[in-house]
Amino acid sequence: MDSVTLSTSLTESGVSSYSPLIMASLQASLVIPVLRSATLQTWDIFVSVTPLNDLMPFIAQISAAIVTMWPQLTVDQIHVSISILKHILQYGEKLGHYAFDIADLSGLSFSHVPPPDFLPVRTGLRELMHALAPLKTSLTWNEKLKNLISRINSESEIVIRKSLKEFSNLLKKNPEKMKMLMAGNTFHPLVGNVVKALIGVTARCNDTSDEIKNIAFECLGTVGAVDPDRCEISDEKSKMVLASNFSDHNKSINLHFIC
Repeated sequence: MDSVTLSTSLTESGVSSYSPLIMASLQASLVIPVLRSATLQTWDIFVSVTPLNDLMPFIAQISAAIVTMWPQLTVDQIHVSISILKHILQYGEKLGHYAFDIADLSGLSFSHVPPPDFLPVRTGLRELMHALAPLKTSLTWNEKLKNLISRINSESEIVIRKSLKEFSNLLKKNPEKMKMLMAGNTFHPLVGNVVKALIGVTARCNDTSDEIKNIAFECLGTVGAVDPDRCEISDEKSKMVLASNFSDHNKSINLHFIC
C-alpha cells in the first residue's frame, strides 16, 4: 500500500496510465479492515493528483465504494472519505455528465459517530450534499433512469450493487412514472433497457453475488410483467463480470501479489 501511495504522489500527471491498476488495488484493499485506513489515505492522494479527465471514469466506482463501506468506517476514516469526495466535487460543473454517476449521499448516517466528532462530520456531509445537489437537479426522471441503467451495466461490482439499490428506491418513490413508460401498445424504449439490464446483471455476476441478484429480481418484480411483444430488448452479448473479485478475500490477496 505504501508503494501505491508513493507512486501515486510521484507520478502525478503521469498517473493516468496506472489508474486502472491503482483503482483495482485500492478497491480490493478497502474491504479488508486492517488495510482500510491506508487505502482511504492513498485514495485521497490519488484523487488529488490525478488530472480530472483521467479521474472522471472512476468517479462512480470511488463514490459507490465510500457509500457502501460508510457504516463500517471509523471517525478518522470518515473524515478521509469526506476529503476524497470534496476533492471530486470541487470541480463542480466541470464534471459534466460524470457528476450524475456520483452515488447518492442522502442515505449516509452519522448516528454512529461519537459526540466530539458529531458536528464536524455532520457539517462535512452537509457541505458535500450542498455541492452535489445542483449538479444533479437538471436530470428528469427518465434521465435518472437512463443513468442508473448505464451504471447497472458497469463492470464494477460495487457500482452495480449501489446502483441497483438506488434504482429500487427510484421505482418505489415514483411507481407511476414506470407505469407511464409501459402505457400504450408499445412500451417506451427505456422499459426494454431496464429489463435487459436487470436480467443481464444476474447472468453476468457469479453465484456468490446473492445480494446483487436478489435486488435485481426485486426490481424486476416492482417493474412487473413485461409483454415481450410490446417492448424491444436487444440480444447483444454482454460481458462477464466476476462480481466477487473485490469481496473474495483470497482473490483480493492474489491481486495484491500481482500488483
